[in-house]
Amino acid sequence: SAWQMMLASPDLFHQVARLNFADAQSLDPGVMRRHLFSDDLPDADCARFARRVQGESRHVGIELQGWRPFAPMPWQTPPMFVLGGLDDRFIRPDAVRGTATYYGATPHLVPQLAHALMLDPRWEDAARPLLDWVLRLPA
Repeated sequence: SAWQMMLASPDLFHQVARLNFADAQSLDPGVMRRHLFSDDLPDADCARFARRVQGESRHVGIELQGWRPFAPMPWQTPPMFVLGGLDDRFIRPDAVRGTATYYGATPHLVPQLAHALMLDPRWEDAARPLLDWVLRLPA
């Protein structure tokens, strides 16, 4: 939640709140790197990803400040796969577990991965359980 982020990672909360008034390119790259990427991501890759950030990040900032849409009711959704990184400082593991519980799904928390887990050098550690889950879905 926004309160959790504000208390646990005030520097990240400040950067996300700035998205309401500033372009994503004006955010502090050091803060964003520490909170969104694993330590294993090469600096050049982090810089390349940062240059590609666009307007969708502004929506996240607005949602984190309380203006979020309602989550669909569990009985209204297709099967859910809930995935997160154990080192994610943006969407913490307890929130991943809570989302999985809400939807009656199993939480998949991948060690040593941060928020941008599909951009991580170990992205396959996150993709593997997702692929296994997709392959088990009924045809």
